[in-house]
Amino acid sequence: MGRPRGAMGRLLAGVAAAALCGGCAGLPLRPEQPVPAAAGPVAAAGTSAPAPPVAQVLSEPSAYVPPSAAQAARLQQLLAPWLPAPGLGLPAGTPPPLPEPAAGWLPAYRIVSYYGNPLSPAMGVLGWYPPAETMQKLTAQAAAYTAADPAHPAVPAIELVADVAQASPGSGGLYRLRMSSAMIAGELALARQNHALLILDLQVGRSTVEQEVPYFLPFLSQPDVMLALDPEFDMPPGEVPGQEIGTMSATDINWAISYVSSLVRRLGLPPKIVIVHQFLPSMVTDWQAIRGQPGVQFVMDTDGYGGQGIKLANYQHFIADQPIPPVRYGGIKLFYKYDVNLMTPAQIVALQPPPSLVIYQ
Repeated sequence: MGRPRGAMGRLLAGVAAAALCGGCAGLPLRPEQPVPAAAGPVAAAGTSAPAPPVAQVLSEPSAYVPPSAAQAARLQQLLAPWLPAPGLGLPAGTPPPLPEPAAGWLPAYRIVSYYGNPLSPAMGVLGWYPPAETMQKLTAQAAAYTAADPAHPAVPAIELVADVAQASPGSGGLYRLRMSSAMIAGELALARQNHALLILDLQVGRSTVEQEVPYFLPFLSQPDVMLALDPEFDMPPGEVPGQEIGTMSATDINWAISYVSSLVRRLGLPPKIVIVHQFLPSMVTDWQAIRGQPGVQFVMDTDGYGGQGIKLANYQHFIADQPIPPVRYGGIKLFYKYDVNLMTPAQIVALQPPPSLVIYQ
């Protein structure tokens, strides 16, 4: 997610501590505190001219709103055991997925996503509003990118943290909590009802990419479900999410790419997008070894928040200066609450290379 390691609330304290955190029942529920500078490898090189304020329709809540008792009760139901049934059990009347171009969404289109978990206001914008309002705001934000760059129409997406890093080991000792099939199916239905894609974001904790990705196979088998990996929460033995910044090897990233590529080939799916987040060099030290595979459109997303100077410097460092053969697309994450002078769609599409993915947290 690209926040300071001390800000535990952003990955852990989303709903009631005894609920979303599973084994971390003693963790206090608290909002995140903004910090003046982003974590990043490059010192800020000055700040660009202030961006105009975000339109009212896209404004954030004025204050943190704690989860209600109803949310906590709903979470208890959603954390039912995984049921690997043949069908997803989507609500009746759920529309089919968006028709995807045979060549895939990238680079002809731009993906504009909202990030987080609807049960956790602390994790991002997906937890700030009721579902209908969330999708109205996401649709408006995507439309702003289409207006700024009509040559690359924007496609909205929900980026759901489906594997949530934890402060305590939990029953399996892996410091991660998987969301249930019921919850994910609900988010997929919401996305389809609003002509959007679904991205499953995985924070593997002390588990592994090889263990976690196949768990979500019933959803990754769908043509409109994409995959994102967060090295920040890929923890070696002895380290705890939120206390240290994790790292993910090119070997693990390549395994995920190959897995998705095989899925596309076996099921005859259109190309799928695989995303990796990065805001420190240590998060992906051997990026040169990342390899593309047929049927996979790989995106490196520059994460982290702060002023426009550090955002631009990090984008240059992690996107323009790290070419990954044979094909790689750039992404950038923006923070409604924590970025200083939030960059506008016009500023974003003017970056070189222009990002194919824009994430709002």
